[in-house]
Order: sequence, then C-alpha cells, then structure tokens
Amino acid sequence: LTSQGDTRVDMAAMEMGASDYLNKATVTADLLERSIRYALERACSEETLRKSEEKFRSLSENAPDIIYTLGVDGSFTYVNPAWSDIMGYGKDETLGKYFVAFVKEKDAEACVHGFKRVRNDKAIIRDQIISMLNKDGTSRLFNLSGAPDLNPSGEVTGMVGLLKDITEHRKTEARLQQAQKMEAIGTLAGGIAHDFNNILSAVIGYSELGKMKVVGGSDLYADLNEIYKAGIRAKELV
Repeated sequence: LTSQGDTRVDMAAMEMGASDYLNKATVTADLLERSIRYALERACSEETLRKSEEKFRSLSENAPDIIYTLGVDGSFTYVNPAWSDIMGYGKDETLGKYFVAFVKEKDAEACVHGFKRVRNDKAIIRDQIISMLNKDGTSRLFNLSGAPDLNPSGEVTGMVGLLKDITEHRKTEARLQQAQKMEAIGTLAGGIAHDFNNILSAVIGYSELGKMKVVGGSDLYADLNEIYKAGIRAKELV
C-alpha cells in the first residue's frame, strides 16, 4: 500500500512476492477487501500446493517401486530412490539419459512405440513387461506403466510412470511351474508303476502255478522258472 504511483515499484513489489499493489489515493474499502481476500486465497493455495508436493515427495521417496518422469524427448527428468536401490545407477548417471538406453535391445522398440503413443495420443500404458539392464550387467524384469505428464494447458510435457520389479516373482513362478510339472510326472509314473505291478503279479503268479504242474528239472520247468525270476526282477525295478 503506497502513495506512489510508480510502475517500477509496482513490478518490484510483485516480484518480491506481493499479491497486489494498491495506491492510497484510489483505494476503497471494497478494493482493499478484494485485495486482502485474494492475498489470503493465494496464500492458502500455495500452502495447499506445498503440502501436496510434500506428500507426493514423501510417498515417492519411500515407495518400493520405481517412480519416474520423462521429458518429451524420452529422457529421464526424475527418478525416486528406488531406482538406485534396484538398478544401481545414481541420479547423476540417469537424469538426462534416454529411457531406452537402460532397456534390453529386444524391448527397446516396443518402449519407443509406447512412449510415442503417450506423447502424441495421450495414451496410457499398463502392464507392459520389459527387461532392463542393471548397472552390474544383469537384467531385471519390470512391469511398466506410464501416462502423459500434462501442464495446466493440457499439453503433454512428457511422461510419468511406474516400474515394478517382477524379477523374483517370475523366478518363483517358474520354480512353481517346474515343481508342478515334476509333481504331474510323479503322479503319472506312480500310476503306471501301480498298473504295471498288477500285470507282473499275474505273470509271477501264473509262472508259479505252471511250475507246480510240471516235472521239476524238465526244460519246461526251467523256462517257467526263468519267467518267474524275470518277473521278480521287474517287480523290484518298479
């Protein structure tokens, strides 16, 4: 609130954070009330924005999954700490680098295509599985999600997204599938063994009956005895 009508003072005050500029010669109660209301609303909005940013920062900094943002050229503009924890790269090794530089070659083209859809068509990517190269040279499997990052005018300024590490989950699934296969094979083998054992029981039993009906020491007795011994060996093998 000043008695001077100097535009330079007006601009300087606004640059220093003033919400409005009033001249004592022209100020009225209504004008003063409006300026105060505007200043309070602006302060309230700034406080709400600050709290919102702090909440987002807290969530992002402590999230177990990788949260990232990309510029319109597909380069990293932000990564949360989970990126370094999982991938091993520091922020200085990541920011400004292209996203596809960290993606395995077989998935790079699909990533570029997906990013173009987000940037040009405002599309949303969900559950795209990609392999990325860790700093130690190993690869990790991620579930990729992404959405357009919009400015207040609704223009796309890049992409914001999430990378969920599913490497161990997939390994566990693979082990489970292998165990299920082995279990199925075991069940099949057990069933076959049981049925085959029933057949051998008949072979052994009838060879014993045959031996009882022929003269001991004869050629036929010797043949039946060989059948009996082979049946016993087969039973032990089963």
